[in-house]
Amino acid sequence: MKKLIVMASLIASASLAHGQGYVIFANTTQDLSVEKKIVDVVAGQYLDSTYVAQLFAGVQNTIESALTAHDSSVTFLDSPPESLGLFLGNTVAITGVASGATATLQVRVWPTLYLTWNDAVIAHQANPSSVRLGKSALFDVTLGTVGAPTEMAPLMPLFTIAEPGALCLSALGFGLIFLRRISA
Repeated sequence: MKKLIVMASLIASASLAHGQGYVIFANTTQDLSVEKKIVDVVAGQYLDSTYVAQLFAGVQNTIESALTAHDSSVTFLDSPPESLGLFLGNTVAITGVASGATATLQVRVWPTLYLTWNDAVIAHQANPSSVRLGKSALFDVTLGTVGAPTEMAPLMPLFTIAEPGALCLSALGFGLIFLRRISA
């Protein structure tokens, strides 16, 4: 009976270890040849330590609402000044996606004032002009192994924060219609 329990636990741990591929969560490559700095378009500045980024992931072709957070959020860098807009996270295990398989990833960014992405989204919905957040488009990465993780920076799409919301765009549209009628 003891042998059966030991064997079952070994098989379970082996299958869990097999179900994980690895990625380096950073928007720059280790040799700094690729940098995908993130900018706040309202302030016109690269993000600093008042913002965090977190990796959301799932199996290939997972829809955005079904992606899950992996690892904890990481703070953007402040110094040296050339590192503004960059974050350097950990090597992250993507549970449920084996090394060599493709995962769908997304990077989400929000102010450090909020503990989680969901907290920031709720605050943004209440006051869109004061809580600026952003997220990358979904992108696919073939995952590496624990000893040779894949760098995600070359494949991560560029994005900014403080993209205009639907209400802002609607107000702009009505304003343009109003101006056109006045000038006609």
